Amino acid sequence: MLLPWAGTQRSSTRGGGALVVAALEAQPETRLARFPGDPEMNDASRDETASDPTSESDLVSRLQAGDEAAFASVVHMYSEGVHRVASGMVGRDEADDVVQETFMRALEAIGRFEGRSALKTWVYGIANRVALQRLRKRRRWSWLGRLGDHDPSGDAPGPSGIERSEKQIAIDEALAKLPDHQRAVVVLRVYEGLSYAEIAQTLGIRRPTAESRMARARQTLRQELGSWVEGVQ
Repeated sequence: MLLPWAGTQRSSTRGGGALVVAALEAQPETRLARFPGDPEMNDASRDETASDPTSESDLVSRLQAGDEAAFASVVHMYSEGVHRVASGMVGRDEADDVVQETFMRALEAIGRFEGRSALKTWVYGIANRVALQRLRKRRRWSWLGRLGDHDPSGDAPGPSGIERSEKQIAIDEALAKLPDHQRAVVVLRVYEGLSYAEIAQTLGIRRPTAESRMARARQTLRQELGSWVEGVQ
């Protein structure tokens, strides 16, 4: 099936929105990655085309030709990572909205994608801009919505579960104290494992700028979190 703009070079907001929702609903529930050292840190968001430029080029060509299956593949590869970026920037309560808006904007803009950056960094860049726009609209927010894992049995968490919850609350509060531009670098570097070159591409800044923002953020986080920050490079 073709995407809404196929043959017209123009997207349909209503049709595109339904497509985004359907693609996201087909994905498994997203888990939030934590700081290095946490046993539940995962790398599932690493995309399958990162080491294969030919594959990515083919995927982009299919997207721009209006291939719905190609768009579903993009959502499958990047939705978990985008959700973590969104959670780190705006908190988990609004993360789903940011994810949906990110892919909606990507769907509308894919025709203008020229391949100057990797598709992943392009999508993450959209997610970052969407998150920053939300932060500008509300300067007072809570970072206490992510309380660690929920035990479906209803039993009280064991000591390790309590410790993870306390740790996550502390991380959320520490991230909330960072300026937006520093928090964006931390989220992309720590949650998503992007290189400084990829972060620079994603945020539209120079690599030394990304490195200096991370260094300043690391100082603040070390003051707030102590040994929990060890291993954050």
